[in-house]
Amino acid sequence: MIEKINLIIKNIYSSPTNLFIFNIAFQGLKIIFISFIIFAITSKLRNFFRKYGDKFNDARDTFFNLIGDIIFFCGLLAIILVIFKFFGIDLKGIIAGMGLTGFVLGMALKDILSNLVSGMIILFTKPFNIGDSVIIGGKQGIVYEINLRHILLTNESDLILVPTASAFSSTIVINNKKNE
Repeated sequence: MIEKINLIIKNIYSSPTNLFIFNIAFQGLKIIFISFIIFAITSKLRNFFRKYGDKFNDARDTFFNLIGDIIFFCGLLAIILVIFKFFGIDLKGIIAGMGLTGFVLGMALKDILSNLVSGMIILFTKPFNIGDSVIIGGKQGIVYEINLRHILLTNESDLILVPTASAFSSTIVINNKKNE
């Protein structure tokens, strides 16, 4: 029995075609294993951020869901790039194209991204709370809602949407703190 196994192994390594096929199969299994590990880790991180974000009753849960999704999709992108590399596809042009696309999208979405980042900072620093009477950029009202894109103020007759980027860069006057 051992002689038969040794003969089979000797035949595999003696033929260049068999050795090539064996090498390709081993590399393929390695890629599948690495892809599975990356997918498992990014899925766990995504679920962690989603569960952590569910603790909050404001827009912070959206922020943590967004972070989890970004991590997950970066993991999927890494898996795709590893598979491309395995099949010998040149990644330099793809990566350069992705960088250029990211730059163009960043410039096109500058105001939206500015509002999102400002909204995150306002949500985490909490300079004011819902129910506080504030003056933001000359607009006075009671804070009704705070989210990533805007702050909703109410007064006797109006609903006022203040973009978080303009609220972040302007002076905020808090008339009375209610939810301390």
